[in-house]
Amino acid sequence: MNINLKLSTLSLAILVSLFVCAPVLAQDAAEETSAPAPAPEPAPAPAPEETPPAAAAQPTGAELGLSPEEAAGLAAQEEEVEEIVVTGSRIQRSNLEDFAHITVLSSDEIIKSGAKTVDDLLNKLPSVTLQGINKQQNNGGNGLAFVDLRNLGVGRTLVLVNGKRFINSATGAGVDLNNIPVPMIERVEVLLDGASAVYGSDAIAGVINIILKDNFEGMQFDLGGGITSRGDGAELEVAMTGGAGSEKGNFTANITYYHRDKIWQKDRAWAHYPAQLDVWSGMGQKPYRVQGSGNPIEGRIFFCGDDPGCGYDMYFPTDSDGNVSVAGFNRQARFNFADYQWLVGTLERYQLTVNGHYKLSDKVKAFMEGTYTRRWSRNQLAPQPLGFGTNAFPDPLFIADPMNNPYLPQAVKDMLGPWDLGGIWMYKRTADIGPRIYDNNSDTFRIVTGVKGEITKRLGWELFLDLGHHQNLITIYNSVNLKRFNDILDPAKCKQNENTGCVLGNVFGLGTMSEAAKKYVRYIDEEVTNWEQFTVGGSVSGNLGDLFELPAGPVGVALGFELRKELGYNHPSPTTTGGEASGNGLDPTEGTYNVQEVFAEASIPLFKNIPGAYLANIDLAGRFSRYNTFGSDFTWRTGLQYAPIRDLRLRGVLSTAFRAPSIADLYGGAADSYEELRDPCNHWGSLPDSPTNNLIKQKCQAEGVPPDFDQVAAGGSQIRTNVGGSPNLDAETAMVWNVGMVLLPSFVPDWMAETSVTFDYYNAKVDNAITTPTPQWILDSCYDGTNPANCNLINPGSAVKRNNKHNIPWINASLQNFATLKTDGLDITADIHVNTRKLGLPVIQGVILNWHGNYLLHYQEKDNAGNEINYEGKIQYGAGSFARFRWNLMLTLAGEGWSVGNRIRYIGGAQNFEATKDEATGLWDMPVYKVPAVAYWDIVLTYSFKEFEWLFGVDNVLDKDPPYLPEGSQNANTLSYDALGTYFWTKLSYKF
Repeated sequence: MNINLKLSTLSLAILVSLFVCAPVLAQDAAEETSAPAPAPEPAPAPAPEETPPAAAAQPTGAELGLSPEEAAGLAAQEEEVEEIVVTGSRIQRSNLEDFAHITVLSSDEIIKSGAKTVDDLLNKLPSVTLQGINKQQNNGGNGLAFVDLRNLGVGRTLVLVNGKRFINSATGAGVDLNNIPVPMIERVEVLLDGASAVYGSDAIAGVINIILKDNFEGMQFDLGGGITSRGDGAELEVAMTGGAGSEKGNFTANITYYHRDKIWQKDRAWAHYPAQLDVWSGMGQKPYRVQGSGNPIEGRIFFCGDDPGCGYDMYFPTDSDGNVSVAGFNRQARFNFADYQWLVGTLERYQLTVNGHYKLSDKVKAFMEGTYTRRWSRNQLAPQPLGFGTNAFPDPLFIADPMNNPYLPQAVKDMLGPWDLGGIWMYKRTADIGPRIYDNNSDTFRIVTGVKGEITKRLGWELFLDLGHHQNLITIYNSVNLKRFNDILDPAKCKQNENTGCVLGNVFGLGTMSEAAKKYVRYIDEEVTNWEQFTVGGSVSGNLGDLFELPAGPVGVALGFELRKELGYNHPSPTTTGGEASGNGLDPTEGTYNVQEVFAEASIPLFKNIPGAYLANIDLAGRFSRYNTFGSDFTWRTGLQYAPIRDLRLRGVLSTAFRAPSIADLYGGAADSYEELRDPCNHWGSLPDSPTNNLIKQKCQAEGVPPDFDQVAAGGSQIRTNVGGSPNLDAETAMVWNVGMVLLPSFVPDWMAETSVTFDYYNAKVDNAITTPTPQWILDSCYDGTNPANCNLINPGSAVKRNNKHNIPWINASLQNFATLKTDGLDITADIHVNTRKLGLPVIQGVILNWHGNYLLHYQEKDNAGNEINYEGKIQYGAGSFARFRWNLMLTLAGEGWSVGNRIRYIGGAQNFEATKDEATGLWDMPVYKVPAVAYWDIVLTYSFKEFEWLFGVDNVLDKDPPYLPEGSQNANTLSYDALGTYFWTKLSYKF
């Protein structure tokens, strides 16, 4: 009800804006047409020393597609440098005067990349490391699109829209980039530097600032689509953008519809047979063999009898006529879940975006932004796995009275006859129920409104209000109530629950469950997430040139404040919170926090046009933040630019940054899991004497644990572990610095005068990183004395740490601040624009070569136990590729109204994480698997005629499969590599 009211309010506000602004602007335009145009004032010629020394210094992003403006620029026409606010600073300056590495992607470059979503575009940049969620994550992706810079995590990359925070999605983990329609984007700026002193929390790895169109005039229709070479994964995008403007303002609106079809996992040969290295000949490197899941759809039981190895392991093969037999479990019985689940899920979006501004007077302007996205997505996974070790219950599927179960085959009962086992364990994939289907329905809207004005010609002010709301409903079909499933296995329990519809179920075999039994255990699970953000802010920014100037130029300044409140909740279903779901139990998440911030920034020109210093500037920034959760934080940033000559610029930035704990971090609902853990007091009387063991013995004896205590005999090795948020979390802190150079050679021929090269070294260290402690470490460090504080996490709230059987009841493994992340590397770019008309070529007007590379030197994580894990050059299924070298090369030929672009995307080779080498023996703890380097080739063709523009592209022309990785459920790392194969796309635009 709340969301419907707010959506209605938003719709009304947008309609009112359309009806009010459009006639006003139309009237203004009519007045301009009827009135004689004033004579233009002659623009004063800029002094030579005002020319920026780093023209075309920054990477343009053309490696993602050709911009016609770049081709036209080859005609040796000088363009005026626009003064804008560039990401990383609130001070107005040329976008060529950046202190840190910034990639700017124009609207044309975005369109010509073929990307229909912002994440598709950004994921092709070398600096974007693809640890974020993208469309290739069917399991757990939920239709979301997150992006991660520098491998540092989604939560440490700040996303802005028009320089202001956008509302988070999901559980507050990050901004869903699906909410920004590509046709409405003017440009995207990617800052690869810490910027908390300018923007506040989360800006550790960098900032992605998406600038929307705000001065569009006329109408434009866009129709685009694409499909893979296999005929699946089809996409359709239809958009309409319109705008009206006058000298007093502009109102721009966009409507976008997008649809994407699913791709089945079984329709890709490399993913059809999970982790079977032998299905291809000549693969080589066969370290081990894994086939599908050991949890079959026919059902599997095991028991020990008098066999100490628990060798009685059997399943129930079912023939095409429905006849069930009993056989020993074997490799052929394993379940191939790829036949049931998707590789890419379906997605559908409806979007409305408006952007307007209007002059209230000569010095005051009102502005507003509005975005609304309704997103629906569907993901499908294999049927729910049930059984020992897969669910929250210590004994999730346990047949307590097998001899009286009428459906258990007699052959099994005959085996059980000699022993009084008290029950048997079971595995079961619920294929009779159906695959798990996840539907996500979300509504996201945001309204920004405010006023801005002039104090002097060069100094302005702004006040704004930013309201954002996100709501998401996840509906999971074919969910299984685990408690009820256990009921249908036990005649006595089922008899007790007849009033709720319990019917004894035949779960032995495939297709054996009755409709009544399926109805009793099947349910529709739902999870609701709601997120809100309220921000009020104001600032004064510009330069003090109207008041005074230093010898090298005016001083730039910015100062202001922001007040922000965020609140949200995640409410699982009662079945989940009650612990009856087939997954782990989960409590609700609900909380709020607020922050008050003030900031200041100054850009001071030191030298200009003197011997040995063509240019020297220094930037200083500071921000004070006060949170009602963890307290206060002050971050600072200083940058230096120095150009000894016109051709060379040196730059560097040193800054501190932070990430405040999110609502999910602070108030995340507790979830129980049952992990196999080793109790330090297990047979403690047999431990040999040593300083560490003596501490363990003393503590175990003090707790009354007998010396011959046997953990398994006392109740098992599974200990309930509770994970979730913690209100005691502090902020993550970081130190980020980078140094670099920009080379603009003036000695090259005039037909390649736009040549530039950049080279930057970056270094980031994150302390107090928020992460979940390892339960085994909690136990060990408590008993061996390395971290006595962890003893408070064992059966917390009670002075007695053990029950009457001397077992540990539970462990609190909530989030803590203890991890450290460190990374450093190199960003290198080279841009060469060749004006071929100066060489006398008649057809080709220009050649553009763009190369953008990233080399990862180090990436290290120190965990709670003090272990240092080096990630550089490694790959893991759930973490993506940390390949050392990535680069993009774009070669474009441009002519009159046409262009041809070729792009190469390169990802270096990597080695599996799990394989670690013992330096003393030179042996590996498991076989080494190396992923080779991969290069993808993309092409794009453009042709313009009159008001039409047509594009045609092919991604992954050579149809390269992702490198084989014998981990996970897809045999590949789809976080980092192309999973679709060859993809054809086209787009037609009509503007008038």
